[in-house]
This record gives sequence, C-alpha cells and structure tokens, in this order.
Amino acid sequence: MLKPSLLAVSFSLIVGGLSPSYGQEATPTRNVDLDNSGTVDALDIFAFVSYWHSLIDSGTSTETPTQTPTMEQPTATSTPTPTATPTTTSAGPSFDIADYFVLTPGSNWTFGVPGKGQLGEGFSWLVLDSPVDLGDGLMVTSIQTIGFSTDFTRHLDEDFWSFDETTGHLLFHGIRESVGFDINETNISLPAQDLIIDPPVDFGGANLSIGEVISTTASVSVIADIPPFGEQEIVATAYATVTYSEFLPTFSTELGEFTDVIKLSVNILAVVDLGLTDLETEFLNNCFYVKEGVGLVAIDLDPETGGADLLTISDGEIFINGNPVEIVPE
Repeated sequence: MLKPSLLAVSFSLIVGGLSPSYGQEATPTRNVDLDNSGTVDALDIFAFVSYWHSLIDSGTSTETPTQTPTMEQPTATSTPTPTATPTTTSAGPSFDIADYFVLTPGSNWTFGVPGKGQLGEGFSWLVLDSPVDLGDGLMVTSIQTIGFSTDFTRHLDEDFWSFDETTGHLLFHGIRESVGFDINETNISLPAQDLIIDPPVDFGGANLSIGEVISTTASVSVIADIPPFGEQEIVATAYATVTYSEFLPTFSTELGEFTDVIKLSVNILAVVDLGLTDLETEFLNNCFYVKEGVGLVAIDLDPETGGADLLTISDGEIFINGNPVEIVPE
C-alpha cells in the first residue's frame, strides 16, 4: 500500500551501502542490466518497477520509457509567514500542520476497512520511543507499521518523520524496509535497508490554507544485489507535491464521526536514469485525512475506486505528557 505512510505516499524512495546515510549527493549507476541479459531492456524496467510498487501503493502508475522526464521540475513553494491569529477563509481556517500530526512516543492508531473491523489490509501505526539517527546529528521520529497479518506488505517497516527545529515544517525522511526479499522472475534480491529521501518531503508548517501546494525535488536510491556484480545502486529523482485540498466539516470513520477534518493528497513522479533511457513512474492522488489533536483518521490510496481502498480509524490513543489519552470522535 504510500504503503501506509504519508506517502504511503505515502512515495516511496535509499542509501549507498547497507547503513543509513544522509545529505550525500547520489551518483547514477548506468550499468543497470538488472537481469544480467547483456542489454537494458523491458525486463530490467519490470524488475525495478516491481520493487518500487512493493514499497508504495499507487492509484495510477505508468512505466513508459522516455528519453527525458515529461514533467517539469517543480519550483519550491515559499513558506507563508505565520500570524498570531488564524484567519478564516471560505475553505476553512488556516492551520498549523503540527496540530494535525502527532509524533509523541507511544501514540498509536488502528485502521481498517469501514464495516469490516480489523480485516484485510488493515494496519496499526505506533510511534516508537527511541529516535533514529540519520547522521550529522539529525534525529528523527520513527512510526512503525504493524499489519493485521504478518503477510501484510509493510509489516514492521518504519517511516521516518520530524518537525524542523527552525521552520516547524513537517518532514518525511523515508522508510526502513525491515526485511529484504527477492524480485519475482529475476535473479535480483533487495537487502533490508533504509530508504532515505534527500531532501525530505516537505509537508509545510504554520498558517497553511486549503488549496496550498508544496513541492519537493529529491534524490533516492535502491541497493540491489545483482549477480554476478553484487550490490548495485539504482538512483532516482523524485518530484513530490503535497496539496491541502479540502476542509471537511464532518467525516465518518469506523470509530465514529469526526468534525473539522483536513484532506491532503500526495503525488510523486519518480524518474530513473537507465543509461540508454529514462523510466518514469507516477503515484497519484494518495489521500490522507487528519484531525487536530488526533492525527491521521483515514487513508485512501486510490480514490478512483470509490472508497474501496479507504481505511479509517477504528481505535487509538495519543500520549500527552507521557500519559495515554483515548481517541474519541469529536
């Protein structure tokens, strides 16, 4: 599933070597004959896309090789200047994303398909106690995904988040893939590794408003074990946009009805340099619903299915000053 991460969006995205690094400029590897056939061909593209989609679900994807990326590189959106008093617009009040996304250790949320409880593709999020060091003194918070079944794609994986100490912006730093695996129909394996986005995806900070779009251009890489060459680095450039799309006066979940919910979507275009050509893959319209003081109350990784992929909160608690507070609809 942006894989349940905001981005599960949510997008998905790793470092040279098997230990995490941060802030290093990635260098594309042009020898990416992934199936060792002697040529870079459609099977190589299939191998990479298979891995990419195993990390992050998407509503729509394309895997058409092109000579150059068809999407223009986004221009960074300037950060609005916070004001002391939030102003109200026809689309709802301005807001601070820090009030809508909780990173206090011990906080947890459980999501399932409405009407089915803890079945199918449901999962829980748990904010872990120990921060993760991404290098150069950068400490981030880890949220672990716990699937209802051990077959769940992201069971025990972790997502890395932080609030920037200077700007207060919410930042998504990447994913810890807890278990390595083999890519079907190839001789390639992917070791357990950290998937670090550099720079991190920016979700904005204070005084946000509905309709605001925030763009990030990042470098990410995947380490693949490709016999007989051993570990190879496959580098991608990711263009991410976070859009605060709607203010919902009421929103129904498995737990009950919440008021004043904000809907945001995450889109990512990933471009991989295959040497002879580029591979583009899109992840579109991954939607997240957040409530002030609660955090995530629902996630829809493919809105075009009419809610078939919607997972809503069924249980949870927020830790305040070290004490758990049960999440109740309000």
